[in-house]
Amino acid sequence: MIRLLPRVSARFPDITITSEVKDESHLLPGLADGTYQLIVLTHMVDDPRYQSVFYGKEQLYLTVDYMHPVSSYPSVTFHEMDGQNFIMYSEVGVWEAIVRAKMPHAKFFKQSDREALSALTRYSSLPSFLSNFTLPEQVKETNRAVIPFSDPEATLSFYLIYPKASIERFRALTEGIKMG
Repeated sequence: MIRLLPRVSARFPDITITSEVKDESHLLPGLADGTYQLIVLTHMVDDPRYQSVFYGKEQLYLTVDYMHPVSSYPSVTFHEMDGQNFIMYSEVGVWEAIVRAKMPHAKFFKQSDREALSALTRYSSLPSFLSNFTLPEQVKETNRAVIPFSDPEATLSFYLIYPKASIERFRALTEGIKMG
């Protein structure tokens, strides 16, 4: 959503854009009943009513201060980091369920304000998360090691899903802003 919302707003300047982080069990019915015009899922939808367009891949990274034992690792696993305390942005969507499932003994201190999260990360020794979508902005603000998680679950593909009746409406969006 970090990259998608500004691009959708730019493509549709005369429309009010709202976003919600919801479970798929709410998103698909909302798309069917017109509550949503566009949803983002981690898989394609095999339904003749909908168009599924690959939007991009997101890779999860760990960020730690240089005194942390894993700071020199080329990669880490969720298992290696289980039991740690983490600072985490409160609006991470599907990532929260993944890290909680893969690190059941970890504690997550959630922060809803991005500036506060950035300050906490900069001045704390607690590990935190980044992704390739947030990496360029956040790495320059921190003096921390950035290490990719190597687990298969640490890389997600995202798909834009919308009614086939809206293909023309979303054509400029899907052709112009695909992420890699």
